Amino acid sequence: MRLSTLWQRRHTKQITLRAGVLLSAGHTDTKLSISNDIGVFQPIRAFDGQLQLLEVFAQMQYKVKKRYSVNFGLHSQYLPFNGKTSLEPRAAFKLKLPDDNDLVFAYGYHAQTPSLQALLYSSPEGVLSNKDLDFQYSHQGVLSWVKKWDSGWLVRMESYFQWLTNIPVHQQPDGYSLLNLGASFNAGDLSNLESRGNGRNYGIELTLSKSYRNGFYTLVTASIFESEYRGSDGLWRNTAFNTNWIFNGLVGKEFPFGKKWTLTFDGKISSSGGRHYTPILLAESIAADREIRDESKAYSAQYPAFFRLDAKIGVRFNARRATHGLFLDFTNLSNRDNIYGYRYFSRSDRISTQYQLGFTPDFVYRIQF
Repeated sequence: MRLSTLWQRRHTKQITLRAGVLLSAGHTDTKLSISNDIGVFQPIRAFDGQLQLLEVFAQMQYKVKKRYSVNFGLHSQYLPFNGKTSLEPRAAFKLKLPDDNDLVFAYGYHAQTPSLQALLYSSPEGVLSNKDLDFQYSHQGVLSWVKKWDSGWLVRMESYFQWLTNIPVHQQPDGYSLLNLGASFNAGDLSNLESRGNGRNYGIELTLSKSYRNGFYTLVTASIFESEYRGSDGLWRNTAFNTNWIFNGLVGKEFPFGKKWTLTFDGKISSSGGRHYTPILLAESIAADREIRDESKAYSAQYPAFFRLDAKIGVRFNARRATHGLFLDFTNLSNRDNIYGYRYFSRSDRISTQYQLGFTPDFVYRIQF
């Protein structure tokens, strides 16, 4: 359940004020048990109760005709589950330059509730040992330049930096960090966490886009970046998601025929560097008959680069009260073997390679009223 309210007033021609409150509430009933080394299942999550989050904010915009605008704001959160609160100042400055050029600088201090997988972790004795985890915080700075043309083309160049604090890490010195959660189906050891880890992300992003006009549109983005974290052992490492670069290209064209029919073509290219992972110790895994990774070299290895080409062809019919669409969607048109991960399975003498989906055709019928 979400309840929200918003107040807004244009104080003068230059000043606009806004404030609001947002309350999110829900009932959570979650239970999870895992098998230990001797095959006995132990509960690691058993929670049945209410979770709420209260947010309040206020902001002011000062705008001087079309020359520049300044935004100041303050955001606060309260998590009744453990009594944690946050205070997050934010500001942005936008300068209008000649010939539809915009220069924007923004800074924000943002708080985020830790993953419920970690927050609701339960010890074998039924104790919520991670209940006191604080909000995760991020200092975020952005400098961007935007150029627009009347033809619908737009180019954006953006540089950014994030400094992350209060990231949950283990109390004992090692290379674990909750920033890597979601890189695999295994969440790792969520016991004995405390909010004292760090992270940093920085990079440059370029966007070229053409808004839909005369049946044509395109979007191209390229990014070069670094994503690193520091665990409880004090060492800086790559995060699992530090692919270093990402490229995406999307293009589409429509050809009307008849009075109500349209033929559509879409293509997409996605490519990036490989994700980072922790190497598997094969000899130790064979001896223990289970996967063991070299945690002293956490996320030191990197998978091969990712590449995928998708295409879609379809026809659309505009009826009187609905629009009907028939599409053939082709995923991974080149049938490239993109690696999902390396795994060791019980009673094996080798490391197995898991792949993402190969070439996959799909038929879609869509009706819009």
